[in-house]
Parts: sequence; C-alpha cells; structure tokens
Amino acid sequence: MNNIQVKNKKRKLIHKVSFLFFGFILLIIFIVGVFSLFFKMQDTIENKQLAEQKLKSLEERKDKLLLDIDGLTTEKGKEKIFRENYGFAREGEGIVVIVEDKNKTIVNEPTKRSFKTRFLDLFR
Repeated sequence: MNNIQVKNKKRKLIHKVSFLFFGFILLIIFIVGVFSLFFKMQDTIENKQLAEQKLKSLEERKDKLLLDIDGLTTEKGKEKIFRENYGFAREGEGIVVIVEDKNKTIVNEPTKRSFKTRFLDLFR
C-alpha cells in the first residue's frame, strides 16, 4: 500500500508541475498580448492626432474656399480674379512690365579682414 501511495504522490507532483508549466506559458502569452495591445493603442493615438490635424487644416481650407466663392458673387470679386489671373485692365489703364537686366555684373570687392579672422580661417 505504501508503494501505491508513493506512486500517486509522484503522479500528483507531475500533474502539479505540468499544470504550473502550462499556466506559466499562458501567463507569458497573456503578458505579450497586453504589451502588444499597449503598443497598438499608442499607434492609434498618434494616428488619431494626425487625423485631427488633417481635419483641422481641411476645415480651414474649406472656410477659405467658401470665402473665395462668396467673393466671386460680387462684381469687385470677379474683377479681382480677372486682374490677378488673366492680366485684364480697365480702359485707360496701362500695364507695367519689370524686366531684370541680364547683363548686370556683380563686383566683389575684397574685404579687409583682421589678423585674428585670417588666422581662425586657417582652421576651418
């Protein structure tokens, strides 16, 4: 009888150890899942902030476009658009075109530098 009790105790011990091993494995899987969710939550928060910024900029653009549309309904607004985009002018007005001189020469005069500045330039 004693021999049977020892075998039963060994079996119970083996069952306890295997249960603890599988429990430990499940705990590790649970912890990894929690950390994975945490990192996904951080990514979601960043994406939400980016989406909110984009929404805000789109709403500002919408407001600006609505103001431009409202400006187009008046004569003054239409005239402004025609003048800016198409270069139209009223009768009697002239157009001034400014052209840069392509033959312009740039003269660089040597500047006088102190001894200290020249000495420090050696190390640059």
